[in-house]
Amino acid sequence: MGVAMAKVGTDEQLADLTRHFSKRKPKPFIRVVRGDIPVGRAHYATRCASCHGTKGEGKPEIQSPPVNVQEDWFLLDQLRKYANGQRTVHPRDAGGVMMKAALAGLSPDDLRSVVAYIARDLTVTPPLQKVGPPKK
Repeated sequence: MGVAMAKVGTDEQLADLTRHFSKRKPKPFIRVVRGDIPVGRAHYATRCASCHGTKGEGKPEIQSPPVNVQEDWFLLDQLRKYANGQRTVHPRDAGGVMMKAALAGLSPDDLRSVVAYIARDLTVTPPLQKVGPPKK
């Protein structure tokens, strides 16, 4: 995203891009992440909702992005990267520091459960198909 933003030369161009993308409807997606919804709901309520909102809508006033418009695989990828240090956090990046702290102590199963909860109960983009229980 930084490379693309570097090509935006003026505030007017940025406003034009903002208008363009704000009119686009999210595309349906296939849910691929499975998890324990009640566990995910509990973790979301205690670790995520204060910054990302109770409906996953985000909080612009603290530059916290919405999570209810992201595909589940992308959310899981980002959470894993914060949790394992692949997504680095600068000490002056308050949001990154808060993300790392919010994820501390969560297992890989917990991360999947949080994402599964977001995808099933909070996402505003309808899935192409629902994911059933894992095949045995």
